Amino acid sequence: MQKDTATATALIFHDGKLLMLLRDDIPTIPSPDTWSLIGGTMEDGETPLETLKRENQEEIGVVPSNITYIGKPDRERYRYFAHMTDEERLKVKLGNEGQKLEFFEIDELKNIKTNPRMKKWIDNHSDKIKYLANTPDADVSSVKDLLD
Repeated sequence: MQKDTATATALIFHDGKLLMLLRDDIPTIPSPDTWSLIGGTMEDGETPLETLKRENQEEIGVVPSNITYIGKPDRERYRYFAHMTDEERLKVKLGNEGQKLEFFEIDELKNIKTNPRMKKWIDNHSDKIKYLANTPDADVSSVKDLLD
C-alpha cells in the first residue's frame, strides 16, 4: 500500500544537463503528459532514499552511485540530486512509467511542458539548478531554497 503524499525526487544530471521524464498521458494520473523529475511515492516501510532508488530503477533503469540529500520542503517531500557517471548514463533507458526520457540544458527547462508548480519552481530557481548541474560536489546549504 502506498502513502498518498510522501514522495522522494531527484535532480539527476549528466554533462550539465537535467534528466526529465515525460509522464504518461493518462487523465487519471497527476500531471499527465508533462515533464517531471525522477522519483515518486513512498511505499509503506520505505525510507525516502529507498523510495528514490526504487523509482530510479523502475523509471530509468539505473541508480546513480552518488545521490546527495538536499532536504525536504515539507514533512512529506524529500529532494535529492545526483550526477551520473558516463557508465551510468549509458544504462539509462525508459522503464515501466512515462513516454520518454530526455536530458535538457537548464535554460531549456523554461520551454518544456511541466505542471504549473514545477514551472514556477524552475522559473524561480534556474540559477541554483545550473549550479547543481555543474557542481557534482555542490554545497547543499547553498541550494536550500530549491526546497520551496
